[in-house]
Amino acid sequence: MQKYNPLLKLITNDGGHIKVNKKLITKYGIETAVTYSELLNLQIDACKKHETYLFNNTYYFSLSTEKLSEILNISAHKQRTILQKLQDDKLIEVFYSTGNTRLINVSYDVDVLYEILNPENKDAEFFFENLLFGINDMREFVISNLRQIQKRELSLSEDDFSNYIKKYSGDNYSKFESKLFEFLLNDDCVKKEFSKSK
Repeated sequence: MQKYNPLLKLITNDGGHIKVNKKLITKYGIETAVTYSELLNLQIDACKKHETYLFNNTYYFSLSTEKLSEILNISAHKQRTILQKLQDDKLIEVFYSTGNTRLINVSYDVDVLYEILNPENKDAEFFFENLLFGINDMREFVISNLRQIQKRELSLSEDDFSNYIKKYSGDNYSKFESKLFEFLLNDDCVKKEFSKSK
C-alpha cells in the first residue's frame, strides 16, 4: 500500500485536486458532478479574496465561460446545460452578466444537497452533526472577535455580552438560543478570551 502514497500525494497536492462525491456522479454524470465541486471551490476562494458581489441580498462570484473552459475543458454549450441543471435542482443560482460572464452563487443550504445525496434517508445524526458544525463555527467567530477587541485594548465581560444579546434580541430570544449562548459562554476557550479582554 505504501508504494501508492507518492501517487496519491501528487494527485492531491499539485493544486489540481477536486473532491467529487460519487453519489453526485451517479445522479448527474461526471462532468456535472465535477463542475459543482469546482464551483464550490471557486466560491470559497472568491470569499477568501473578497471577490464576491452582493446582489439581491446574496453574494455571488464572477465566472466567465472561458475561465471554466480553461479549468475543466468543458465547452460553452455543455456549461449552459450543466449550470441550468444545477440551478433547477437549487444547488446554485446563476445570473448572466455582460458577454460570457456569469454571477454564480453555490447554495449553502445543506438540506438541499443532503436530499439529493440521500433521497430515501433522513438520518437524524446528519442534522445533529450539521448543528454541531454550526455551533463550532459560531464559537470560532466569537473567539476571533474577542481577539480583535483585545487588539483594540477594549474590555468586555461575559455579563456585557449576555446583556447585549438580551437587549438586541428582546422577546425573540428563544430557550434554544439562550442555551446556545450559555454553552458558548461556558466554553473554556471563550472564557479564556473573555478573561484576556478585561
